[in-house]
Amino acid sequence: MKKQRGLVLVLVLWVSVRITVLASAYILSARIEATQARTLVATAQARYAAEAGLYRAAWELRSADPQNRWIADGRSYQTRFGRAELDIRIHDETGKLDLNGSDQLTLAQFFESNGLPTRDATALAARIMDWRDPDDLITEPGGAEKDDYAAEGLAWEPRNRPFETINEVMQVLGVDYELYRRLEPSLTIHSGMNRPAPAFASAEVLAALYPQVPLEQLQELVRQRQQLAPGQSVTMPDGMVLVVSGGGLSFTIQVRATLDSGERADLEATIQLGMGSVGGRPFRVLRWRD
Repeated sequence: MKKQRGLVLVLVLWVSVRITVLASAYILSARIEATQARTLVATAQARYAAEAGLYRAAWELRSADPQNRWIADGRSYQTRFGRAELDIRIHDETGKLDLNGSDQLTLAQFFESNGLPTRDATALAARIMDWRDPDDLITEPGGAEKDDYAAEGLAWEPRNRPFETINEVMQVLGVDYELYRRLEPSLTIHSGMNRPAPAFASAEVLAALYPQVPLEQLQELVRQRQQLAPGQSVTMPDGMVLVVSGGGLSFTIQVRATLDSGERADLEATIQLGMGSVGGRPFRVLRWRD
């Protein structure tokens, strides 16, 4: 009887431990699933809050009051949407270098101001010209046509047509991913201008327009410009006086939405405002990243 009672006790203890382990595993699994569900919900809320910030920016850019219209020079606009704090920055596409419109000298100065040696910067500018021009004649100095691409073992050649996307520039001979990531925020295909508009340009772009001016001075000029209200003016290094104003029709809008609980979502979209040419819609999306 004592042995039987001992076996029963061991069996009861074993069953109790087993139940405890199973219950603990179930509770842990339930907690993980609940946490995942809360994270998914919060992520979705942050994502849609960021989209709300995009629509808010498009609305403010169309304001009929010039004094209240948001300025597209990269300055930060802070606002709230529901449980989210929004940080919105707008960049006018005319303040960037257009891959299809910029002249060769401006491109070369831009590449050099972004860290490329003078010879490499000059060659890359020539290769940009060769990629987009309709002929097979090499642009000097340092250009590249289809024979040069074949010699490097590449399976493609210059399109001899305008760039259709910004990331197409990675196919240009001499452009790797790291260089592309450094240059991409300053590039566009939506302005059609041969030189960027200084009123909306970043310090990195201004360095291409004012190569003799130190980058630190241009960065300080941009910081000062972003503190000015609409209608106020800023003097550029060459003495040109520019009036701070809203901008053109195409913009890149960056939105960061941060919930009170800490979850965050980032959204970047290039849009064209609707002015009767996009079917009556408030804007048309040209590029989208999130």
